Amino acid sequence: MDIHYFPLVLRSPFRSIRLSDAASLFRFDVPRIRHLVGLKHLTIGNEGAITSMQHLPNSAWSTWWSYLRSNDPTHNVRLRWSNFVLAASSREEAVRVAFALKLLAESFSGPYVGFSANGNSIQYLVFRPWHGSQPLTLGRSETAQLRALLKAVSKFRDKARLETIIELYRYAESADVLPRSHRFLQLAIILEMLFLPKQKQELRYRFHLRMAKWFSHVFNDDIKTVATQSLRIYDLRSAIAHQGVAKISDAEMTNVKDYTRRALRRYLIDPTAFADAYLDDLCLGTWQ
Repeated sequence: MDIHYFPLVLRSPFRSIRLSDAASLFRFDVPRIRHLVGLKHLTIGNEGAITSMQHLPNSAWSTWWSYLRSNDPTHNVRLRWSNFVLAASSREEAVRVAFALKLLAESFSGPYVGFSANGNSIQYLVFRPWHGSQPLTLGRSETAQLRALLKAVSKFRDKARLETIIELYRYAESADVLPRSHRFLQLAIILEMLFLPKQKQELRYRFHLRMAKWFSHVFNDDIKTVATQSLRIYDLRSAIAHQGVAKISDAEMTNVKDYTRRALRRYLIDPTAFADAYLDDLCLGTWQ
C-alpha cells in the first residue's frame, strides 16, 4: 500500500498523532518523516513551528515544491509554513481528515497537495484549505475530538448524503471561494439539508422554527435569537439563489458558520436528531 503524505500547518506540542487506522499526523522532526521529506537542516520553535529548514536536492519535498511552482502557480505561500505531514492510506481518507479538521474549528490548516513515499506521484484534494487567519491548535482535548469526528465519519451509514455535505462544507471553508455570498450559500444549503422537512410546504416557517427549537434544546441557545437569525439565513440564501446577490454582514457570516459547524458535529454522532419525526415532535412544545 502506497501511503500518501500531505504537508500542512498545525500548532501542537505532539510530534506524532494517530488519528485512525488509516491516518496519522507527524511533525517534521520525527526522524522517519525528516528522512522521507529530505530535510538537511531543521529548527523547531514554539508549538512545533519551524523557524528554519533546508532540503536536500532531489528530495521528495524538492520534487513536490518544484511541481507546485510549475503546475499550480495559484498555490498559497502558506504551504511553505508546513511543519506536519498527514500520512493517509488513501486520497479518500485524506479528504475525511480535511473535513474533520475544518469541522473541529475555523483555521487555515488542512491537506491540499501530497506526494507518495517514493516521490513519484502527486495527489490533489481539489480545495485549498487556507480560509482563516490562524493554524489549528491540537492539544489533548482537540485531538480527542478530532479522532471522534473521524470515527463518526467513517461509520456514517448514509454515505451518499454525507459525501455531498463534505464537499459543500470543504468548499465553503476553502480559499477557492471568492465572493462571501458563495460561502454563505454553501453553508445555508447544509443547514437546509439538516433542518428542512421532506414536505415542500411552509419551508421558511419550518426552517426557522426547527432551528430555533433544536438549538435551544440541544445547546441551550436563546430560542428567540436563533429564530431571528435563522430567518435571516433563509432569506439571505433565497436572495443569493434567486437574485444572485445579497449583502451579508460579518455577524451574519459568523452566525451561519457557527450554526453549521455545531449542527454537523451533532449530525455525525446522532443523525436521528435530525429526523423529520423528531424535529416535528420538538416543535410541538410550547414556544418559550
